Amino acid sequence: IYDLFKYAKKDHCIIDYSELFDTNEKTNSLLNNKLNMIGLSKFNYVLDEINPKYRFSKKNNKLDYKKYFGWVEKVILDEKNITKKLSIKDKVLEDLS
Repeated sequence: IYDLFKYAKKDHCIIDYSELFDTNEKTNSLLNNKLNMIGLSKFNYVLDEINPKYRFSKKNNKLDYKKYFGWVEKVILDEKNITKKLSIKDKVLEDLS
């Protein structure tokens, strides 16, 4: 997930497996909306192969994106700040020599 957020920010999307068990119309809408964000055209997905008996949970547990992936943006921002500070430090040291 870290690599996707850092290197492919606009070229990926996360799809929650539990959201694939809604009606065909709603699931197609969800997939098309998510995949539109990364530039893919609308498509009519046939979801007959997604068998509800293979669900991990009988409840409709939606993925809490912030809980599981919210830290990624902070780490990337911290990396940028550290890199910027090191770059400034290197420049100062270079100017002093």
